[in-house]
Amino acid sequence: MNIKIKEITHKEVKQVIAREVLYDLPEWFGMEESTENYISESKDKVFLACYVNDDVAGFVVLNTTSDDCAEIFVMGVKKQYQRMRMGTQLMDAYERLAKKQGYSYSQVKTVTKQLQLI
Repeated sequence: MNIKIKEITHKEVKQVIAREVLYDLPEWFGMEESTENYISESKDKVFLACYVNDDVAGFVVLNTTSDDCAEIFVMGVKKQYQRMRMGTQLMDAYERLAKKQGYSYSQVKTVTKQLQLI
């Protein structure tokens, strides 16, 4: 298995990759409006993609939140490549890139389903 992680700079390619991966993960990205927002906003951010034998396996997007802090804007690994350390490799590449770009901190925001209380 040939695994490569590459920085993607072409905006349309970023959107194609993000759409392909996120729509493979409806359990986590099931709200179309939010998913399309991630896809649209990712095109203008630093974008790393993971390939397995030329097939897109996943991606991670770096967002700047301050001079010292980067954020994982969105990340996903296709179901067929989960539990194969693709996410770990993407995280390692993200961390190396963030350090190289001078960030001291990194953060990730999570979203939880809201419960309706009766």
